[in-house]
Amino acid sequence: MEPISMMMITLPIYMPIAKSLGFDPLWFGTIILLNMQMACSTPPFGMILFIMKGVAPPYVTMADIYKAGLPFLGCDIVSMTLLILFPSIVLWIPGLMSGMIIAGVDPIYAAIYQFVIIAMGLAVSGLTSLASLVLIRPRVFSSAEQLLLRPEELGA
Repeated sequence: MEPISMMMITLPIYMPIAKSLGFDPLWFGTIILLNMQMACSTPPFGMILFIMKGVAPPYVTMADIYKAGLPFLGCDIVSMTLLILFPSIVLWIPGLMSGMIIAGVDPIYAAIYQFVIIAMGLAVSGLTSLASLVLIRPRVFSSAEQLLLRPEELGA
């Protein structure tokens, strides 16, 4: 099942429960979205994995694709743990933005500030992806180049 349909089925049930337990709806929604992303990238029904298999060369097996997704799943688990342990990570920027609007800051400056924060987040995300390729790839994907080569180039 895809994430939108999963959310349309489950959120009307879970949101009232989350609100009654005192969870912030924004934080809970963020946890749900990260969980949906993890659901799409894990077996047995990981849609993303099957899409990758569809565009991969024929000699790439599903086991290769599962192994290639493990570091990203690990990053998702670390992110989920941090968001659960420290909800202020999710609520900091929206709280800042609502505080700026309440304090009477010009909306243009608030929008520029929000754009800068989002750009910084994207830069950090890109740097962590680059770091994962540099740090994790040599250990986990020792044959990553082989996935891109044709069998005849491998001598197989």
